[in-house]
Amino acid sequence: MLYDCQPTSRSGRALVSHRRFAAARDWTIVEELSDTAPLGTPAMRAPLWPRVAELIDSGQVDGVVTSAWDANDEVQGWLLERHAFTACIGAVPDASVSLPEAG
Repeated sequence: MLYDCQPTSRSGRALVSHRRFAAARDWTIVEELSDTAPLGTPAMRAPLWPRVAELIDSGQVDGVVTSAWDANDEVQGWLLERHAFTACIGAVPDASVSLPEAG
């Protein structure tokens, strides 16, 4: 799934680069969400995060392509518990992907 969170009218524009990133890897995009939470809002408290959680918990998506955010331990731990990945792209020079450890 694609997820972006920007508190301005520019929200959603980043999804274009997210879409390209996913397409370059032949990933299936199940849903695209553009959240408008204020800067500094923890990801898990953003208005559309419950939908992200629903898709991951139900197994409909394996991971989230998102803009670079402060992916704190709470978010990363939550995702890893569900064997989900994040691909954070955008504001950082190099794309980083966090994959769960095989186990």
